[in-house]
Amino acid sequence: MRASKDSVAIGEEFEITITAELLNISPQSMFFFEEQKAFTLKLLLPEGFQQTGGTYYDYVSANLSKAGQRSATYTLKGYFSSQLSTSTFTLLRGPGNATGSDLYIKAATLAIANQIEEQPHAARIATTSSTVICQIDNVYFTLLFSRTQAGKRYIVVNSSSHNSVYEYSLDPPTYSLSNVLTPSVDSGTVFIRMKDRQVCMRRIDYRFPTVLSGGGPSSGFGMDCSPFQVGNSALSIYASTTNICSTSSTLFLVGLSTDPTLAPDKVEWYRGDTKLDWSADDPARADITVNQEGVYHAKLYKSSCSFEPSTIQIATNCTTSCTVPESPTISTTNTTLCTAGTTTINATGCLHSTVWYNENGYQGEGNTLSVTQAGKYYAKCTSGATCNECTEYCEGASSGTVVVTSCPPTGCNLSITGLTNGQTIATTCNNGVTLTGTCTGSDCTGASATWSGAGGWSSIGLSATTPAQTATSKLPYTLTLVKGACTSSITIYVSTTGCTPVDPCAGASPPTSPSSTQGDSKCSGSSFSLSASGCSSSYRWYTVSSGGSSFNSSSSYSPVLSTVGTTTYYVSCSNACGESVTRTPVSATVTTCQTPCTGMPTPTITSQTVVSGTTVTWTLTAQNCAPGQSVRWYRVGQGNFIPDENPKVFTNPEANMSVYAKCVNGACLGDASNSLTYNTTTPVDPCAGASPPASPSSTQGESKCSGSTFSLSASGCSSSYGWYTTTSGGAHSLVVPVIALFCRP
Repeated sequence: MRASKDSVAIGEEFEITITAELLNISPQSMFFFEEQKAFTLKLLLPEGFQQTGGTYYDYVSANLSKAGQRSATYTLKGYFSSQLSTSTFTLLRGPGNATGSDLYIKAATLAIANQIEEQPHAARIATTSSTVICQIDNVYFTLLFSRTQAGKRYIVVNSSSHNSVYEYSLDPPTYSLSNVLTPSVDSGTVFIRMKDRQVCMRRIDYRFPTVLSGGGPSSGFGMDCSPFQVGNSALSIYASTTNICSTSSTLFLVGLSTDPTLAPDKVEWYRGDTKLDWSADDPARADITVNQEGVYHAKLYKSSCSFEPSTIQIATNCTTSCTVPESPTISTTNTTLCTAGTTTINATGCLHSTVWYNENGYQGEGNTLSVTQAGKYYAKCTSGATCNECTEYCEGASSGTVVVTSCPPTGCNLSITGLTNGQTIATTCNNGVTLTGTCTGSDCTGASATWSGAGGWSSIGLSATTPAQTATSKLPYTLTLVKGACTSSITIYVSTTGCTPVDPCAGASPPTSPSSTQGDSKCSGSSFSLSASGCSSSYRWYTVSSGGSSFNSSSSYSPVLSTVGTTTYYVSCSNACGESVTRTPVSATVTTCQTPCTGMPTPTITSQTVVSGTTVTWTLTAQNCAPGQSVRWYRVGQGNFIPDENPKVFTNPEANMSVYAKCVNGACLGDASNSLTYNTTTPVDPCAGASPPASPSSTQGESKCSGSTFSLSASGCSSSYGWYTTTSGGAHSLVVPVIALFCRP
């Protein structure tokens, strides 16, 4: 977030700009799912701030992508109506299409302090870095390595914030002002702190990619034979102006080395994915003039290596040259469409043109608007001026709302009085509002009344108290009357102010470490199956019990290991409020597997399956191994079972499990036997050893005239009954339910 002015007076309008940008992070370095590129924003406003316009609204959302929209910008215009000691804007970010009931994280804050001048002037509000308690924003770094100096790595840290002086360090922290760091390992942590407020510190994990042998750098990584930078100035792109509404902009690279041996051989400029073709005598020219909006970046070449600095966005924003007009006043003499199927809304107060909107967007221009559809209509005044080829007018704040309703069914005499459609009622935080409407008309007798609101809230009756809100909001509540085909409804807005921003992690403890882990033991060169469980959110895998950088975020990890011995990994749980203090270890044991020897016998294996109740025992026996030799059992596609034994007994084995054996004699290992597969269990007979039930103890017959329905019954069976037409043999003529005189569980 940033403000348009360094200081403003009470009542003076200023603008806050919120920008979200999709960073150019290689998928080999860090992978993101598409849904993670979507977001929803909620800005918590300080008390005394009055919004007058802008494109921001509560719960605005967008979905960024490399192929489509790479950034999104929102503006908020307004002024302070009163003087406060400190006014802080807090920006919360949630997932895509989130609502007020979803979880948000704090994304940024903008603190504004009041400054009272010694002269008898109005109190002024200034944005100063001294009011920021602890804020290190917009920090990024570039990973570079040298192909001419083996193992040489560079981390160039930069920040788009120029309000603070930062100090930098690797782990363990030894801070200095140099933003060029030379780590000795491929992964670790960079520490950044404010020089004049050393308790304000931020840590960022880094991980260098695997260097490919020969050729150019790994695709997608910013790497080069030697860094294109000089001193402590990281290579980046700057523009003479980022707004080309009325002029062009010159882009140029900052930080190029003055040493010809380190300067690039060639520079290519791109707008998005389109390479720009321009005439230049110097192929390594470091500047270009553009006159189109878009996201620009450069690609630098040195020998067989290339490097891409961060991108820069050029916009065509005409509003900076406009004088924001006042909001208009709108009115109509008829808010229903009953008379002629249409009504006219009038606007006054605009010096130039008037633009009309409803819930569906733009509706037209002019001082009047003819309406044929029900809805909520409002208007804005425009400056009437454009610059260059811009098609966007400079618009003022919205007018009030006129609600046009459809005509009720013919013959209905049902309406709501006591409240005004579109009316706004103010309340304070944690206090609801009692809304009471009155039914007027001859059809009120027997009509039902229902209030409905946000989040599925509803209440039956003409009077209802709205739910108390804990956050600043403006929510609609609708009263609907229904009698047969006749309906009438109005919508009231309840505006809640004075709420203290809620920290979603206030009082929350970090998650606990995983409750359990599963290690693995296999031969050298195998793929090991390691897993952890018990985290309610996400997992983080480390190679050390504390510190270090995580390298995996799923519940499982399958490394290929060759070094004999035990390798221990450590897993923690992580959520939006922190990471578990301790980490749970999980081990992979690499063993030396024996090699085949000549003259070793090949065993033959047989199996036997025994069922006892619900327990299935699968016993495998190997034959043909020489006296003194042991038998080692293997699962097809995996490793061997421990210990070596014969026979091998499995209790309730997995379906479709395939097993084979080898004869073992010291360091010698024979050829594999035939394999056997356990396909299914033998059904367990629940009636084994049970006797059939006795016949019914009594029956009840009946005597009636021909053609009557007879009621026959039997009793004494503990389960079900089977009816027959013969004393023995035959088939069921009636089954209640289907059962013969044999045991059923």
